Amino acid sequence: MKTGAREQPRKPQLCRLMADYFAKCCSDEYRLSALADLTGNFRIQADITERHLSNILFEWLSTKDEDRPKTRAEHFLYNISQYKADKSKDYIFEAKNWHPQENDFAIYYGNEGKRQAIADFARLLFDSGKPYHILIASDECQDWICEDARFEEEASRILRSSVQSGCTFTHIVAPTANIDEALIIIQRWLPAYVAGAIRAYYYPWLRDKLFRRTMLVVPGLGALYSESIGDTVPSRMTTLTTVPEVVDAYAQKFDDYLALCKPMMEIFTEGTIDKLYPYISSITDDFADRLHKFASLSTYMLPAEIMENICRQEGTKMAEQCYGLHLLSIEAMEKTLKNHRIENMICLALPEAVRNGEVPIPNTLLFSKPYFYTVDEYKAHLQNIIDKLESTEMYNVIITDKAAENSLIMFVQGNGRAMLIRAENPFTVVNVIEARLASAFCDYLRLMADEERHKCSRQRTIACLKEYIAHL
Repeated sequence: MKTGAREQPRKPQLCRLMADYFAKCCSDEYRLSALADLTGNFRIQADITERHLSNILFEWLSTKDEDRPKTRAEHFLYNISQYKADKSKDYIFEAKNWHPQENDFAIYYGNEGKRQAIADFARLLFDSGKPYHILIASDECQDWICEDARFEEEASRILRSSVQSGCTFTHIVAPTANIDEALIIIQRWLPAYVAGAIRAYYYPWLRDKLFRRTMLVVPGLGALYSESIGDTVPSRMTTLTTVPEVVDAYAQKFDDYLALCKPMMEIFTEGTIDKLYPYISSITDDFADRLHKFASLSTYMLPAEIMENICRQEGTKMAEQCYGLHLLSIEAMEKTLKNHRIENMICLALPEAVRNGEVPIPNTLLFSKPYFYTVDEYKAHLQNIIDKLESTEMYNVIITDKAAENSLIMFVQGNGRAMLIRAENPFTVVNVIEARLASAFCDYLRLMADEERHKCSRQRTIACLKEYIAHL
């Protein structure tokens, strides 16, 4: 299927017949997983109808071969860049089986029972009206979530409502040898990551996955627990309790597990931006080349005097912090260029948008109002890039529209350090610590750079930027 050995059929209805055929044949989990990887549409692995699957396959079969489907890493990066906070709070959770004022324990059976246990626990949480800290660890098979499309949506709403209610989370991500599995798990928790409401950890040693368990503990409220053997489906039994002594015991058990884990990533938001200073200062301590992707021009190549002028106009503490970070970034870049290469992937705005004052200055996202480039400021930014290209062999620029495929700013360094910056509201910085996850983002960005680098030489890039300035 779509190996490139054959041309597309001249009659579109043939693609439709093929899509219908494969939708009927591909019902096993491993086939659906393979189709999800091929098409880049991971909704396939949820509980969808045969007709829906046929439509997805038809759309994929009808695309051109060069329209390469997204990898898991690309899919994750696209979703985090496009995430929009859902502020609706009108969802009613269906809690049918359990009344904590009458029962201290409740037992649920099978996958459907586990889903009901989550709904009942959610009702208990929201009825309390308090923002709790929630402890979660699970390495059980996730089929109980994705086999029911309605519950998958309900679970997502539970998470969003918890974040909006002020809840915070400590999440131990299941140990896995497959980085795609880790990305799927993290993506389910995207609302909490974007809001900076979660601390993620991982157990650094692989286990044989024979004994698996799920712990969801809300100290002072209740605890949910289940365990299984291997990939046993369905779930055998799930317990839910509000007995204080039992809840405390589960919380202590979670802490014992957490003590063996390591941080997976650090999350910075608008309220914790000052904590970025030590990280940026430490960048130059790592002896490695750096590759950065921007959805516009490189942020630290904005002339300092332009940033200073804008921050003076803004006159807030946030502006002062942003200016300090800007100077620190410039200093870190200069130190790195003494011994290592820095390569920037940038995207040029349309000249008409620059002339009309419609191009935002990315460094000013957190200010009280949006600031846009004047023509002179945009020219000065480009000229600063040209000057650095002409004076420093260790600095290079790749101009590509692919850099704007998602709006994330990405910094990767060496083969095991990655930072993702969501330069939109809500502002989020994700510093990836876990080596294999960081490596996946490094590989993604390096592949993009390798595909684009050969299209334009260094001298041609300089000429292109000068031509653009003249055209403005």
